[in-house]
Amino acid sequence: MQELSQGVDRQKICLQREESANSKQLQRLGSGVCIIEVEVEDAEGIESKVGTGFLGIFPDHLAGLLFLVTCRHVLPDEASCDNAICTFEASGQPGHSLSPSPALGFAAPPFLDVVITRVSSEVATGLPRNQQPQEMDLTETPLPGEDLLLHGYCRGRAFCTFACRALAVSGEILRFEVLSDDLPETGASGSPLTNRRGQAVAVHMGLWHQDSGVEGRATLLRAL
Repeated sequence: MQELSQGVDRQKICLQREESANSKQLQRLGSGVCIIEVEVEDAEGIESKVGTGFLGIFPDHLAGLLFLVTCRHVLPDEASCDNAICTFEASGQPGHSLSPSPALGFAAPPFLDVVITRVSSEVATGLPRNQQPQEMDLTETPLPGEDLLLHGYCRGRAFCTFACRALAVSGEILRFEVLSDDLPETGASGSPLTNRRGQAVAVHMGLWHQDSGVEGRATLLRAL
């Protein structure tokens, strides 16, 4: 009985270590994700918008440069980038805010809901160490059935991670299903979808209601 008890204790310790490792992995994958708040002026007046964005790097193409990535409907142009406040939060630590630098670089591919803009080296130097950018893959295309994770802020407050699964790819758009009981709410647009290797492969646009249920849509980063 004592040996059995010791075996159970060892199993509990292993499970606790595995849960701790998984938690740290999720924290690492979710780092560099921010709340984006911006006021956009149009013909009807000034509208306050909230979304999600993330820091990204292209180690194989533009090494040493830091970018902010989100949806085009969150930051539609350079002027909105200039007015945007991006806030990074970490449990038990004060938040850190920054503004992107579109004058150094801004790109919004036509007809696609994705935007990428530069973050200056001065701003990048001041980022907390726990805010690590996402490594972005411009060649990766998730296969149907592939497991993905979506990390984002819902309604500009709660940071959440959602288990997802790729359904299909049409052009530069990824269709995916959310496996979690909860769904990404308003404000999660612009969240990164990462693969098992921890690489960001797509940018979440929103949810669509189909006859078969609810599915997500995301712009593949290869579109950049």
